[in-house]
Amino acid sequence: MQRCLVEQQPVVFASWHNGILGTMRLLKQHVAAHGHWVSPLASRSRDGEMIAKLIGEMSRHVHVVRGSSKRAGTEALDGLEVAVRQFGASPVLTVDGPRGPRYEAKPGAVRIAWRTGVPLVPVAWAASHEVVIRSSWDAFRIPLPGSRVRFAFGPPLWVPAEHGEHTLPFWTARLDTRLMALTRALAPSRRQEFALGHDRGREKERARDGNLNFHST
Repeated sequence: MQRCLVEQQPVVFASWHNGILGTMRLLKQHVAAHGHWVSPLASRSRDGEMIAKLIGEMSRHVHVVRGSSKRAGTEALDGLEVAVRQFGASPVLTVDGPRGPRYEAKPGAVRIAWRTGVPLVPVAWAASHEVVIRSSWDAFRIPLPGSRVRFAFGPPLWVPAEHGEHTLPFWTARLDTRLMALTRALAPSRRQEFALGHDRGREKERARDGNLNFHST
């Protein structure tokens, strides 16, 4: 991760939908502050409009791409690919968006990494004080001002360009496992919430992918 920052190399940042505000705050401080462009994907829904406005105002090095896997999906992925190839920007995708199920990754981020040849980097965070909107499908999380925030970048995950499109579900499951490992490691007291009633067979994968880079702000 540090090498990517120093050498201005793009990556595909992957986070959960309910943590996008905290994720963008971290990327503003630790990525955009170094002059590196980030391109978050926001849906064309009313909620997406609000989120796009909030994160678009965080830094002049943030360029929001509109679209989703359900609406204008191909156009959105094409826009992110252009951002990577022409401007060296790092896409930011909420992998369980735009409408869930919560904590179940979809293949959009993996597809971008496969098409562009840049690595996937999972991002997760936990705040000492936060508001959780329980009425939303994703239990949207808002870190409160002045709270202590712990965050982690997972090890880069490379999707081999020579692998065919039929392998993308495998890499999506791999990303899902790594991102949940980060999430659980940062907030072990909330394991029941993250499990959502089932484990989805992740434990062996977590044991292999244990290189977590923790930070605090």
